[in-house]
Amino acid sequence: MKKLLLLALSLCALIISNAHSATTTTITQTCTVNGVRVDCATGLPIDDGLSTRRQLCPERVYEPIYGHYCDYRIGTLLFRPVKLMHAYDGAGFAAGTGLKTAWRMNDNTDIVGSAIGTDGQEHAVRVQIGANYYSDHYFMDMGTSSKTNQARAINNLMTIAGEFNSRPSIWQSQLGFARDLYIPDTTYGRAIDIARNRMYTEYVTGYASRTYGRGVAGFVWSYDGLQETVQEIGEPNTYVTTAAINDSKIVVGTQKAQRFAQSEPFIWRSGTLSALSGFPVDARSILPANINNNASAKVVGRYYDGATRTWTAFVWQNDAVTALPSLSGRYINNAAAITDAGDIVGESGGKAAIWRDGEVYDLNELLDVPFDAQLRRAIDMNRQGRILVLANDGYFYVLVPSEEIAQ
Repeated sequence: MKKLLLLALSLCALIISNAHSATTTTITQTCTVNGVRVDCATGLPIDDGLSTRRQLCPERVYEPIYGHYCDYRIGTLLFRPVKLMHAYDGAGFAAGTGLKTAWRMNDNTDIVGSAIGTDGQEHAVRVQIGANYYSDHYFMDMGTSSKTNQARAINNLMTIAGEFNSRPSIWQSQLGFARDLYIPDTTYGRAIDIARNRMYTEYVTGYASRTYGRGVAGFVWSYDGLQETVQEIGEPNTYVTTAAINDSKIVVGTQKAQRFAQSEPFIWRSGTLSALSGFPVDARSILPANINNNASAKVVGRYYDGATRTWTAFVWQNDAVTALPSLSGRYINNAAAITDAGDIVGESGGKAAIWRDGEVYDLNELLDVPFDAQLRRAIDMNRQGRILVLANDGYFYVLVPSEEIAQ
């Protein structure tokens, strides 16, 4: 016998069902967010025929702020370039100042990097591209130092990771501004990438020199809102360099047994470090760059092919390596970032490129307005389909999907 009680509310409905048993009762509280029915407790969509998507992206299934699933991607590869520069004199920067470095971008299109201030020093900065793509951007100064100072990664909670006074650091409202991550028994180092799971636990990965010259330790720092923890990657006296971390707390990078030994790629998950295998026998200098959030994670990067004597962009999954095609006449390739939807961006022979469904496209040929400079390198791509690129005029740009502007 089934009983169904439906209580109509403006956003929520309480559904109580008893299926084939007097002792088994299922209670589901549903809410409507952006026109999609979701479980109020978990924020996950109610059965909607998209179970495959839920399996592929356990940590980024659905975010109400966007109304898109994890495999959302733009339909048409056509973009409008937006120059990243400080628009006016003030706040420590001269009008027209561009970024010196740009490292990462979150899904809200907050970009972090560094810029030269009016004092002549390099400052860690953040700049945001809003919904209307205004040109009057400004750089938020995050501090300067006589030593290395970089903002290298930012998540959707606006926590920023990087280095301050040559130490792995974060900028986080609850824990303080430009605060040391306190990696035990280490000296100089840097935080490289940041992530967070759907329970809002934040992860930072990076590496730092062990004290007394005992190599370089990789690390994963975690913060769940109450407690900080640190896990070390690599054995003592080894040299570990991390490259990226995803929302499932999986890290990729390189390691070597001795300082001047050959670096080998690795993947670290659940506290276990394993070789990133499956590469051609002639592959050398394998450099992972980024990892997506899928349950069966994909890793992108580049390697030197000893047989063809070229740098090859690759995508790795489950010990299977696929070489990505080059633009016509181009032989030096690098895949820099991959989205959950499978779009990959990077560089092919000095031109910014995007790979989709096994095909490569020159981003210079995918612009909807005349553009004098040449896009040289794509750095990152977010879930909104926006791409962070560097042009040969020395400025960084965000490529905004034209279909988004048309809306």
